[in-house]
Amino acid sequence: MSVAPRVVLMGRSAQSYRPLLRESLTTFWGVDSWLPGEPVQALQDVLANAHAVVLGADAHTFAEFGIAPYRIDAHPNIRLLQLAFSNHDWLRPGMLPPGARVCNVQAHAITVAEYVMAVLLESAIGLRHMDAALRAGDWRHSGALFGQPHGELYGKTLGLIGCGSIGAEVAQRASAFGMKVIAVARHARQQPPLAWVGGMERLDELLVTSDCVVVACDLNEGTRGLLDAGRLQRMKSDAFLVSVTRAGVFNEEALYSLLAEKRIGGAALDVWFRYPSSLADAAQNPCPSRFPFHELENLIMTPHAASWTVAHHQRRWRLVATNLDCLARGEMPHGIVFEETES
Repeated sequence: MSVAPRVVLMGRSAQSYRPLLRESLTTFWGVDSWLPGEPVQALQDVLANAHAVVLGADAHTFAEFGIAPYRIDAHPNIRLLQLAFSNHDWLRPGMLPPGARVCNVQAHAITVAEYVMAVLLESAIGLRHMDAALRAGDWRHSGALFGQPHGELYGKTLGLIGCGSIGAEVAQRASAFGMKVIAVARHARQQPPLAWVGGMERLDELLVTSDCVVVACDLNEGTRGLLDAGRLQRMKSDAFLVSVTRAGVFNEEALYSLLAEKRIGGAALDVWFRYPSSLADAAQNPCPSRFPFHELENLIMTPHAASWTVAHHQRRWRLVATNLDCLARGEMPHGIVFEETES
């Protein structure tokens, strides 16, 4: 670029990582910021000189309701909308000026894969129940006293629905535990350590075969409602389900019924059907579904926290810096998920 480019950081998360972003950049950028609640005109003033916009991880609270009201599309100099998170199913044509690209970051795969292995191990070993029992003086799980044995992951079959960056990281870790890993994906490609990988036409085969099912596919028109009552009931009666994908991949009622009626062994869910608007609002509206998932004993519930680590966010913002450097040098950015059509 002939003039020093400028970027607008939108959201409190983006603002908090401003020092790391500056430290990671190898090209010079002027940096402006805007927070929800500040005058929209103030945003328009900084967008007028911007070449890129970065949405922080907290920006889903306004991004998913559409960024069109902020009129980013009215500023033709903007060439990049960089998401410092992975979700992009809310994008629609007309949100950006013609020719602008949207990129996301996939630095969460390592952290999410560790979460998946943690809940799979918990499902097999049951540390929570052992701990609670022994604290109450109950030695029923003791091997020394020939009590109730626990399970193990070795030799089990793990089925991946979706085999992108998260699926690949899960497959490596599960294979290290001696599990057989199979997968279905929209773009099937054989890769170690998978026993087999097929297209979505093999989904039913995967569900029938797997002892553990990990759902890690994107939410799109092809996967919305993919796991309905008919599909879910194909799982083994003792199977364990882990979901780290958008809740829209499931039929909400069917998933609740499956667990409430104990037609599978259990599940761990990290992504939900509804969210409070803030931590303060969560105290008044804590339920993540219209169904009482919180009453189920065969469910591990976590509040969309699988990727929420300091190291993960640092990786994300270094990737954001890399894409800004690419834009400044006239190079193709990484992780393109959407491109506004030229008029």
